[in-house]
Amino acid sequence: MTRERTRKIETTSNQLFLHVGQCGNQIGDSFWTFIDEAKQQHTSFLFHNQLNQKACFFIDTEPKVIQNYLNTINVCNIQKKEMITYPSKYYIEQSGCGNNWAIGFTQTREMVRKVMEDFRKEIEVLDRFDSTLMFHSIGGGTGSGLGSKLLQEIRDHYPKPYLLTQSVAPSAKGDSPLQNYNSILAIESLQEYADCIVWKENDELTRTIAYWKAKQHKTRKLGGGSIQSLLQNITLKDMNHAAAMDLIGLVLPYDSTSGGHNLPFNLGGFVQRLCPIPNAKFVDVRSAFYCKKRATHVLKHAIIPSIDHSMVKLCNDTLSSFTKTPWKSLSTQVIARGDEAIDTCTIEKMCKKAIVHVPWNPSSVHVDPLALGSSFHTAGATSVVTVASNRTSITSNISQFAHRASLQLNAKAYLHWYAKYGIESSRIEDALENCFSIIDAYDHLSAG
Repeated sequence: MTRERTRKIETTSNQLFLHVGQCGNQIGDSFWTFIDEAKQQHTSFLFHNQLNQKACFFIDTEPKVIQNYLNTINVCNIQKKEMITYPSKYYIEQSGCGNNWAIGFTQTREMVRKVMEDFRKEIEVLDRFDSTLMFHSIGGGTGSGLGSKLLQEIRDHYPKPYLLTQSVAPSAKGDSPLQNYNSILAIESLQEYADCIVWKENDELTRTIAYWKAKQHKTRKLGGGSIQSLLQNITLKDMNHAAAMDLIGLVLPYDSTSGGHNLPFNLGGFVQRLCPIPNAKFVDVRSAFYCKKRATHVLKHAIIPSIDHSMVKLCNDTLSSFTKTPWKSLSTQVIARGDEAIDTCTIEKMCKKAIVHVPWNPSSVHVDPLALGSSFHTAGATSVVTVASNRTSITSNISQFAHRASLQLNAKAYLHWYAKYGIESSRIEDALENCFSIIDAYDHLSAG
């Protein structure tokens, strides 16, 4: 029985956004900055609750990132006439989680209790509660451990609404010796509780930003250094912006030009198309925005500033950002918003040419019909293309974490840091087996 519901015109958000840990909150900063800038286009109401607060919780066991975001809102509200709204709730502790999944999972009971109590109050006033979207990383302690605990609690208390995450994996050359254990433990929770995992890996995210910077340099002939220096000059802020804008392109509402209303993004249909198989639900989402005028600061890391721009070119450049590898896609969805009409068959042909798909799925490419030809004028952008693909490339990332965790486990390295908080080696072994099961599932689907 499908969980997809009849769609209607909405006046408030029917979904909640959770930003957990340093990474999740930094991405949340960029995400909600864009929503604030989109206010004049009347799209932001779909991201706010009945009290006109942002329908989101900012959660961290250290104060710095959330406090900086709140201070930014305070300064903006003092300097501007139009008030910027605050998050519905934010939760700050001082202790941190020491880059340890076990601490975040077992030592945050009071924070989890407060979050879930406010979570319940937030959804009780909604006509309908559709989904939760969580932003977090998997390599540290808070986003990984506390994020896993919140996923468990939300799924246990609210089993029917969709649960989607944007999960950021650490670089292969991460600076924490615990990141491999943390990652496989978090992946186990994601696999068990989430309906769809929008996967971001720091090394691939850096490569993708370099791709767009090269596009910028080529089309606008930016001065001040060689192309190589532009590619190397990628900051953490660039990465946070890029990750936020990729998901923005996915969840923005559709503009109904005929009725003058905004329709919320159909998350249920997205999950059913991209993640129909429970053991294979890792999705790569990439968005590109085009701006005729100068982009707002939150968009400047995610645009194609092409003089001879067209929707076909925007689609082609977005598809080209995917790595050219033997990996196959189980299913792909394209969302193209903009004034220029574009033929569905054209996009499907481009997509199948750029990304190899499994032969057993005759409907492997879906072009969202509601987005085609819809008006898009938001925060300086005039069009946006989003490509979401459930690709077997995820096995490469998971294999790396599983291999390194296996070596550490065989050497009994760092296990005492987890046993100290009640997480025995058997729990890590189970998480490792879960990773191998995901790899086997994708290998089987790719071969089929």
